Amino acid sequence: LAPARPPAMLDKDRQMKDIAATSGLSLLEIAMRFCVSNPHAAVTIPGIRTPEQARSNAAASTPLPAEIVEKLCQLA
Repeated sequence: LAPARPPAMLDKDRQMKDIAATSGLSLLEIAMRFCVSNPHAAVTIPGIRTPEQARSNAAASTPLPAEIVEKLCQLA
């Protein structure tokens, strides 16, 4: 049984979902593109099991707009 999530974590989860929804991206795409947007990350290596996941991962290789990165960084 998983422990209960603290309210602050649930609030950040909701905020990330809101950012994803308003940007038209999935949470997975936001997460991958956030990594790609980091100039200190040399590579992002996601796992895949299906051809659709490979296509989805390839589509997420573009950095996020700076305003979305800033919103996500404010949640840290």
